[in-house]
Amino acid sequence: MKWLKNIEQIATDNTAGVCPYCQSNDTEYSARKVEKEFGYAVIWCNHCKHAFNLSRLRINKNMITNKAIPSELIF
Repeated sequence: MKWLKNIEQIATDNTAGVCPYCQSNDTEYSARKVEKEFGYAVIWCNHCKHAFNLSRLRINKNMITNKAIPSELIF
């Protein structure tokens, strides 16, 4: 799984880490609650537009939840 280190990075310090496709540091993520404390998150690279969707994620108060998710992402 290409995005595994990014998932670990979000869990560790709430940052998206380095893009596994182009090695850019220009990455972001945004989480959304769906029910109670659970939801999903999208991690993306602003440089190459590759992205990954995480489902069934426990959203904590430290996670970034207010960023707009770009529409031109490549999943």
